[in-house]
Amino acid sequence: MHNPYHPPASAAPDVPADLPGRPLSVWLFLLIMWPTTLALAIGAIRFSWFKLGAINFAWFSSPFPASTSYRLLGGIAWRLAVLALLFATVLGATRRRQWGRWLGILLLGAIAVGVFFVPETTPYASEDERVRTFLIPVVLMATLVAWWTYAFGFSRKARRYFRT
Repeated sequence: MHNPYHPPASAAPDVPADLPGRPLSVWLFLLIMWPTTLALAIGAIRFSWFKLGAINFAWFSSPFPASTSYRLLGGIAWRLAVLALLFATVLGATRRRQWGRWLGILLLGAIAVGVFFVPETTPYASEDERVRTFLIPVVLMATLVAWWTYAFGFSRKARRYFRT
């Protein structure tokens, strides 16, 4: 006997049901890195557009146009290389690839180390005040990013997510 309230048979889903969900650390990584990649892409396009105009100007007005052009093209090339690496990292993490996991760990590790190299420009009354107000946030930020790196790449949920 046919039940009229039974839903019709549907096609199999694209993602098997046994795949684990995306961990919170991966969600945060993608939430931050996709807009960062988009902003970097827009900046690289604008920089390239500006520099290609400068190359055109240098070629016709400089006594050494080739050396100036190569320098300007080098600036464009390394920005595009960083953009390609960041895009590959985010795409690999989105698609559960092992290399996306390792590139993400490398990127988060670079952020954790890079926190210490941000220049401090705030004026302070004394050196003691500078140490008190600068050291604690920097150490806290580096610790949080290091914990995020662990949760992104080495936690049980992350290993299970990137295994498939």
